[in-house]
Amino acid sequence: MTDTASDFVDVPLKRPLVRGETTYTTVRLRKPGGSELHGLSLVPLLQMDVKDVQTLLPRISNPVVHRGDFAGDKPAIDVADLVKMASEVAGFLLGTDN
Repeated sequence: MTDTASDFVDVPLKRPLVRGETTYTTVRLRKPGGSELHGLSLVPLLQMDVKDVQTLLPRISNPVVHRGDFAGDKPAIDVADLVKMASEVAGFLLGTDN
C-alpha cells in the first residue's frame, strides 16, 4: 500500500507536548491499518471511547502519544487535544477526507 496525503493528518495541540528538550506543537496521526487495530473494536473507536483511543494513539502517532500523557493532575495532553485526535481517528475509519 502506498501512503497518500490523506493517510496522515497533523493535529495542532492546545498544550504543547514536551519530550526532553523538544517541544511539539502538533502531533501527526497516520491512518491505522490492520496491525494497529489488532485487539480493538471499531465501534468504540467511532464512539471516541477514551480507553480505546488511548490504546490506538501510541500505534499511529508521531511523536508517540502514550496513555500516561493523559493521566494525573497535570496531564501532558489537554482533553481538547484528545478529542481532536479521537475525531481524526474516527474520520480515518469512516473514510472522510480531511
